[in-house]
Amino acid sequence: MVHFNDFFETSNSVFVNVTLIILKMDFVNLNQMEVEITTLLNLEWEDSRIENNDKTKTDAVNGKIWEPLITLTEGRFTNRVQDEITQYWRANSHRVTHNSKKTFIVQCSRYFKHYPFDTQECLIKWSSYRFSIDEVMLVWTKMPVQIQTLAQLHDFDLINVRTYSEVDIRPSGKFSVVVVKLTVKRRYERIILCKFIPVILLLIMSYTTFWMSFKDVYQFRFYVSMLPIIGEIFLYSTVSCSVYSPKLTALDIWYLGCIILSLYAFMHTILIAYLKSLSLSYTSTAPSAPPATTSLMEYERHKHERTSPVIIKSSFAPWFDNIMRLLFPTLSFTLFVIYCALYITYKAF
Repeated sequence: MVHFNDFFETSNSVFVNVTLIILKMDFVNLNQMEVEITTLLNLEWEDSRIENNDKTKTDAVNGKIWEPLITLTEGRFTNRVQDEITQYWRANSHRVTHNSKKTFIVQCSRYFKHYPFDTQECLIKWSSYRFSIDEVMLVWTKMPVQIQTLAQLHDFDLINVRTYSEVDIRPSGKFSVVVVKLTVKRRYERIILCKFIPVILLLIMSYTTFWMSFKDVYQFRFYVSMLPIIGEIFLYSTVSCSVYSPKLTALDIWYLGCIILSLYAFMHTILIAYLKSLSLSYTSTAPSAPPATTSLMEYERHKHERTSPVIIKSSFAPWFDNIMRLLFPTLSFTLFVIYCALYITYKAF
C-alpha cells in the first residue's frame, strides 16, 4: 500500500487537476431516472520525485507511484471491467497524468411535478476516501468537462453542464469533492402529439354538442356528449402509469381538467333535456276546447294563466344553450393559458 507521507514530506496539500470526458450517456431506467455514463477520468498532479529514468519505470510497473485514489461518491459502478487504465509521466515538468475509463450509474432528480415538461439534474461526484483535504485538494481544469456524444439520451436534451467543488465532512475528517451537475430537459413534442392532441379532439367533440338541436337529435346529442368522457378516462388510465410520482403531475392536471370540461358539457345536455321536458309537460296541461259552461273571456284568461309558464320555460332553454356556446370555449381557452403559464413556460433550475 502506498501512503501519502511515504512520498510527500511537505505539509501542504497536493493539488490534483481533474478533467472528465463523457464518452456515452444512456438512460437505463426512466421511472427511477437512472443514467449510465461512461467517462474517461483524467488526473494530473506534481511529483518532484518523478524522473525519466529506469527507477521510475520500475516503480510504475510495481505500482509504487503514489496516486490520489479518486472514486465515485454518488452512484455505483457497473459490473463491466474497468480496464484501459494508463499512467505516464513527464520528466521535464515532474507531472504525473493518470487516465482511467469508468462506467457507472447515477440517479438523477425525480421532480415529476411538471412532467412531461420537467427538467432534471444529474450529479456526478468524485472524491477520495483515503486522503483528507489537508493531503489532497481536487480542482477542476480550465476545460473541466468534455462531451463526445449525446446520441443515447433519447427522451432528453442536455441543456447545461456546471462544475464546482465542495467539502465533504465525515467522521474521519474533511475531504475534497469535485461535482459535475448535468441538467437535462425532457423532449415533449412527441408526448404532446400522442397524449395531448387526442384529448383536445375529444374536447372539441364535447363542444359540438352545444350546436345540436334537441328537436330531432336528442339521443344523438346525449351519446356524443358522453363519448368524450369515456375516451378521456380510458386515455388517462393508459398514460397515468408512464411515470411514477406520488404527487399529481402536469399530465394528470391536463387530463383531469379536460374530463371536468367534458363532464360540464354532458351535464349541460342533461339540464337542457330537463328544461325541454318541463316545456312539454306545461304544454300538455292546456285545455283543447272551452267548456260549455265557460264564457269565451273566462276561457282566454284561464288559458293564459296555464300556458304562460310554457313561454318562460321554453324560451330559457335556447337562451341558456346560446350562452354556453360562448362560455365553454372561453373557459377552456382561459384554463389553457393558465396551464401553459404554470407548467410549460416555467424554469425549474
